[in-house]
Amino acid sequence: MTDPNSITLQLHYFLNDKDLHSMNARVHNECAKQFIQAIALLNKYLDEPIELEVFAKNEGGVKDLYKIIVKNPLLLIIITALITSAVNQFFTSNFSPAINHTEETKNRLENLLKIKEAIKSGTLSSEEFDYIAENDKDLKKIKSNFFRSAKKEKRIDSIEIDAIKQENQTVFEKVTINSDDFDKCILPAELKSTITEADAKIHIVAPVLIQGRKDFWKGIYNGVPIEFRVSDKVFLENVYQHIIKFSNGTFINCSMKVTKTTSTIDDSEKISINVFDIVSYGDDENFRTVYKRKNRIETTSNNENLTPSLFAEIE
Repeated sequence: MTDPNSITLQLHYFLNDKDLHSMNARVHNECAKQFIQAIALLNKYLDEPIELEVFAKNEGGVKDLYKIIVKNPLLLIIITALITSAVNQFFTSNFSPAINHTEETKNRLENLLKIKEAIKSGTLSSEEFDYIAENDKDLKKIKSNFFRSAKKEKRIDSIEIDAIKQENQTVFEKVTINSDDFDKCILPAELKSTITEADAKIHIVAPVLIQGRKDFWKGIYNGVPIEFRVSDKVFLENVYQHIIKFSNGTFINCSMKVTKTTSTIDDSEKISINVFDIVSYGDDENFRTVYKRKNRIETTSNNENLTPSLFAEIE
């Protein structure tokens, strides 16, 4: 029986042997799991949940049939647009945006609440639906896992997706991706982003005073405790030679690189901080500007009566 408020998706795994209609069961289940998650993900944009049914497979390679069912006929128009954009993003062999979007579009669709409101209003264009799919981080992760699984089955030549509505109306043109392009769909195990902070002021809690130690320096930056490494060789040399001393309230003014590493497997994050250029240092009563000459540091101070070091016992 045909459901009038439904879209049927056919996911077709083309194998390198035309007479072959089977593939590795574990790989198939992994791919099916990721594809179902991708469809279910679209629920977050809707006020009413969609249902998903699975049909028996047909012959000709390996074919999976999925039926998306909605109760509200008006919702079918929205889900059709969402499915079209999501499928095209899912089976495109890169993660780059297809088009440049205006600032107006970015502001209008900057968070999930605004996206749901825009979808509910029925005023979104196909380009704006594309923008939603392109910038959905969860969809990108599921896509990556899908093709990481599909790559394990060496007999897959290509994967094709198409869709029909009631009365065999085409939802979108068939999308096919060859196995040679699977790697382009897989995110690296880790994603890194780096920003450089200039004129950062760090209050030192625990310096590393012994050369060769692998310990992190500890400090406070913008009121937050941090651990970091120092790679300013001239500054470090003078620390190790006890030319630079530390006392209560000692701070450094520096440039630092903050690198965030995010796992695409479990979404865990790791922050690493490298202080690479120290331009001045001081404490509550004294301020010293650093002048680097060869491997020595000369400083100017606004107070000649320097505060005794709190770390004198371990220097």
